[in-house]
Amino acid sequence: MKEMKDGLRGLVERANTSRSYGSKSPQIQIQEIGSSLAIALNTGFNSQFIFNETIRIVHEERVEVMNANFSVVDDDTVFHTIHLTIGEPSAAARISQRLNKFVHDVDASNKY
Repeated sequence: MKEMKDGLRGLVERANTSRSYGSKSPQIQIQEIGSSLAIALNTGFNSQFIFNETIRIVHEERVEVMNANFSVVDDDTVFHTIHLTIGEPSAAARISQRLNKFVHDVDASNKY
């Protein structure tokens, strides 16, 4: 649990030190802890789409969402946390790969 807190705290600190004007690049951090996954998703204020797609991908992988919440860090940053229970160990790698690819693709499409 301490690892998860430290990882999430690091993501918030990076968000606070890497301010950008205009659209904010999404960041994702995924941490596996036993049979659980913790997802930290840092998006711009108007990026509800990214959160919704993250949940959609998780549901496609048929894992249980235990908790999902968000907090507004500043005027242009929303910090989402999603806690999952995974049944099979291979699900963690699959989910991580899909979510990282999705966030990377969204970020790349926003730059052009």
